[in-house]
Amino acid sequence: ARFMSTEADNLVKASPNIKNSEAACLVEDWMSAYRALRIAKNVFKGAALFGMNVFITDGFSPIGQAAINLADLEGANIYCCARKSQHKHLESLSSRIE
Repeated sequence: ARFMSTEADNLVKASPNIKNSEAACLVEDWMSAYRALRIAKNVFKGAALFGMNVFITDGFSPIGQAAINLADLEGANIYCCARKSQHKHLESLSSRIE
């Protein structure tokens, strides 16, 4: 999408250290993760993700890390793929990663 509208309460001020192009990428990554989780919820008739198992195929990617954070907020049990050297970082994102 080229344009998006939202309530002002949903916005946060970006750090002055982040370029506009980088901030735009963050929005795209998080929206992609959000949409993927919403699609999963629709498959289960809108059920909450609390207690459900969520598998994230590339947990270390920007979208994967966003999905981990969003799934964690909803109380899902999180499973993901990543290189062994990346496991510690991913485990720091959520206590729900199995």
